[in-house]
Amino acid sequence: KDTDISEDVVKVMTKNKISSVPVVDANGKCVGSVDNLDLVGHVLSVTPTDQPSDGGKYDYYTKEMASRALALANISKIMNVSARNPGVTLNQAVPVTEALEAMAAGAHRVVVADNNDVAVGVLSQMDIAKALVDNNNPAVKETLSTSLKDMGFGTEAAQRMGTCPVSMPVLEV
Repeated sequence: KDTDISEDVVKVMTKNKISSVPVVDANGKCVGSVDNLDLVGHVLSVTPTDQPSDGGKYDYYTKEMASRALALANISKIMNVSARNPGVTLNQAVPVTEALEAMAAGAHRVVVADNNDVAVGVLSQMDIAKALVDNNNPAVKETLSTSLKDMGFGTEAAQRMGTCPVSMPVLEV
């Protein structure tokens, strides 16, 4: 609910092993979402970044206030902070292509709503990938058997389109 606090959201996400939750109003209508990056953005916004004037460590009061700001913030102030995952809600009757178009435009997941705009679920990119792989439709199977190269992934054309960056950051361990 949009009246929950950040601590409640962290508990729900941890308990359910999910990285995002839709935020609904009192009528169940989706008003946004909160994901891991929104929570990290909130942490960064309330964490003191300046050095204490005496050059030492932060006092108990400063740490306590930052801790309370982290745990007690109203979720309506945190949702969509990262601006990474635009809040998209689609009616459950629309074709899957609309969800794919939203995801191609940057949404990692979409909220699925009934005809009264009440949230009934969340559809992620992984959900669609699993459904495609599990689909027994011959036309879908044929499309999925096309090589990545034949679909244009990993080519210079794909790099120009932004689907496959030329220089992707890599972490060595």
